[in-house]
Amino acid sequence: MKLDQAAAGRVELVAPLSGRLVSLAEVPDPTFAEKMVGDGISIDPTSETLLSPCAGRITLLHPAHHALTVTTAGGVEVLIHLGLETVSLKGEGFTPLVREGDRVKAGDPLIAFDAAFLARRAASLLTQMVISNGEKVRAYWPAAGLAEAGRTVVLTLELADGPAAEQAPAPHGPAAGGDRESEEIVILNPQGLHARPTAVLVNGAKRFASGIKLAKDGREVNAKSVVSIMSLDVKLHDRVRVRASGPDAAEAVEFLATLIKAGLGESRHGAPQDPAPPAPPRPVAAADGDPKVLRGVSASPGLVTGHIFQLRQTEIAV
Repeated sequence: MKLDQAAAGRVELVAPLSGRLVSLAEVPDPTFAEKMVGDGISIDPTSETLLSPCAGRITLLHPAHHALTVTTAGGVEVLIHLGLETVSLKGEGFTPLVREGDRVKAGDPLIAFDAAFLARRAASLLTQMVISNGEKVRAYWPAAGLAEAGRTVVLTLELADGPAAEQAPAPHGPAAGGDRESEEIVILNPQGLHARPTAVLVNGAKRFASGIKLAKDGREVNAKSVVSIMSLDVKLHDRVRVRASGPDAAEAVEFLATLIKAGLGESRHGAPQDPAPPAPPRPVAAADGDPKVLRGVSASPGLVTGHIFQLRQTEIAV
């Protein structure tokens, strides 16, 4: 089967990185684990160049260069997010190899990154590949095990029947609820509207039947699309407005404006609000006194090969 065979009702996505495949449910970030951005798969990478998983066009390259979207000819938006909490690095450690608007083939290089640098500075190197417009997909078949970048099919999509519109047209006019617009809202999220707060905003917008837009500096985008909102590049202290048209426009504007003012699930430090207290590190179980067993704290599940050395401090009597 050829890649991106939308005509056959399926799309096959190859691994954008080499490494171990991880279920989204195992990703230590609720934005991805709860599929708020979209369904897909995660990879614990062993390579350092992100490759395109399919043929398509680069429709989003985040200014921090840690995330991009490849949109297929059939309109499926494949969002790839390199690492966790990497937006705060502001592009350091990443080298983009493409620009927005470029057309790419499966296996083409997209972003080079310094894995050693990211391992020291980011919360995790786990890289998520998700479909941000899931209405176009009926079913997902993620693979498991190890993947080779550009070769292993890691996610197969069964497309929904017929051309799915990004958003159903909303009724207009006073009888349908009319048009509503919020006042200007100042963004207080330290990293702006990156993946986590954007996902919260989109999920809030999808609760309403009205057509909803987010406006900034004369531009407005679909507020029910993660990719569209991230393309606005909304930063700390930027000003936005929520616009809605349809039967529940007033309720939508009030609800989303309140949500944005409250930080979209983030505190002013950029962390999720009201986090559960972190569990204390759990040492690896070991029999006391066994010299062949090392105690430690698990940083990330996975496999490792090579030699292990243990340094011990020895008291030397003089």
